[in-house]
Amino acid sequence: MNKYDYLLQHFVDESDLRPAMTQPCTIGNYTYATDAHAVIRIPKELPAFEYKPLEKYKYPDIESVLKKDNCNEKFSINCLYSAIGKFRFTYEKEPCEYCNGTGSIHCEYCEHDHDCEHCENGTSEAIKPNQLQKKSFDVPYSHIMINGASFRPYLIDRLLKSAFIEGVEEIVIKRSFNGEINHFVIGKISVYLMPRSYNEADIERAEKEEYFEIPTIKL
Repeated sequence: MNKYDYLLQHFVDESDLRPAMTQPCTIGNYTYATDAHAVIRIPKELPAFEYKPLEKYKYPDIESVLKKDNCNEKFSINCLYSAIGKFRFTYEKEPCEYCNGTGSIHCEYCEHDHDCEHCENGTSEAIKPNQLQKKSFDVPYSHIMINGASFRPYLIDRLLKSAFIEGVEEIVIKRSFNGEINHFVIGKISVYLMPRSYNEADIERAEKEEYFEIPTIKL
């Protein structure tokens, strides 16, 4: 696994609702990963592996839902750091599979309980071996604006991870539209994000909540 394989894992779907999307897929000249809220597209020669679709499930035709580019602007990743810093977040963890979340294991030899060595700091919640930590933001209705489109912070966090992996200081916006998929170019990577969709209750709440707007520059 290299850095691109690592990055792909941050875009896959972890639910049982979309089993075809639970792993990346190499199609044509690109490798894709998506959870239906965000898409990452990487030239297939960059990841260490070529990913085949799962036998039982058809991988979605991602290119068919991507829209034509309509702009050419950029912004600094320093703005993303400032935006993410406005919102609280925690790391999601799963109960330890060795101690069932108790934080201790009973020793059959000495008949005493000992701290579970597989847990993080001996707590009752642990990260499974090789499992990636994923950020969970505590403010459910907070949002970040980019060129008039509103995004949830966890999606912006994926942009920041992609920029860090590629080692770039700026991100280029190639498509910007509130209500449709937006296209960001980060070095050799393309990331597509769906902006927030609002119902009436969301709109009323969004008017009162804190948000952060990313300044952009036309190219």
